[in-house]
Amino acid sequence: MAVTAHVIAALITGMVLGLFYFGGLWLTLWRLPWCRRPGRFMAVSSLIRMSAVLPVFYLFLKMHWGMLIAVLLGFLFMREILAGRYPIINRVVWGGVSWKS
Repeated sequence: MAVTAHVIAALITGMVLGLFYFGGLWLTLWRLPWCRRPGRFMAVSSLIRMSAVLPVFYLFLKMHWGMLIAVLLGFLFMREILAGRYPIINRVVWGGVSWKS
């Protein structure tokens, strides 16, 4: 029972990390055309996102390699949701907004 709760917590943590990382990437790319120094802006954004995500991956790796796998699965699942590859989930989350019109 405790192992299942830890795996579910790791999956949710991975999804939150994915939302932060890929949401931050989306905001960066959205803001890029209006930046005076787009290269610097992209590099700083990338460093901020990676410095927030990689230590969490490392902490879960120190617990157990299976926990790292669960975090990575949650991270990649959020990537798939944000990329619009699951239309049913996107209809529920985004209220019927279709990105592929």
